[in-house]
Amino acid sequence: MTVTLLGALPNPLIETIATVCRWVFLLCIVPIIWPLRHPLGHPQRTHPEPVTWLTWFLVGSMATIGQALGGAPYDAWAGKLFLSLGPLVVGVLALLRREPLVANTVDRWSLALCAAGVAAYVPLTFGWIGPADPVLGGLVVINVAIVVDTIAAVPTCYSALHRHAPVGEIVTFGVALAATLTTMAILPVPWTWLSNALFVVLAAQMVAIIVSLSLGRARNPAPEPVAAG
Repeated sequence: MTVTLLGALPNPLIETIATVCRWVFLLCIVPIIWPLRHPLGHPQRTHPEPVTWLTWFLVGSMATIGQALGGAPYDAWAGKLFLSLGPLVVGVLALLRREPLVANTVDRWSLALCAAGVAAYVPLTFGWIGPADPVLGGLVVINVAIVVDTIAAVPTCYSALHRHAPVGEIVTFGVALAATLTTMAILPVPWTWLSNALFVVLAAQMVAIIVSLSLGRARNPAPEPVAAG
């Protein structure tokens, strides 16, 4: 039995719930990658930016390794792993579907912060500059990931406020939010920064994005349907 926010739960039940949440995290990318089947120029084709999504994968993977080696519960870092695999799939498929390999300002800042996080993480974790401290190293890269995710959320919310997003996009973020909150609820208490900080920040960002998408739908008219033929 593990004590969680929901009370003491049998470990097999916790693992079942955690497994479902992990697959929800990964499957939430389906609405993003499904339109990539259309050729370039098709009105229903989406254009995920490969550099952006691969950067999110790198930063997320850095945080996942920091959690795992720092001693966070398995369900915490495994959940973060699946959250990071989604951007990898999107980035690779976008490249294969001939999306341009362009880095914007947010991407460059994110990559620089990621490099700085790795540069601090490796010596701290493996004892290159004193006693090995994987917990401190994990905290460093988790905080870097939080900063990067927060920076990335700003243009996402801005864009959402200025377009009529499809309902499916809002539903997708809603499902991801539910999986995030569920993961938080089944993690052992008391919570630690190493295990839970990323999920708390991600949940807050998803709420902000959902609100922005909803406001954008209300403020901006729906696009005119494309005539057949």
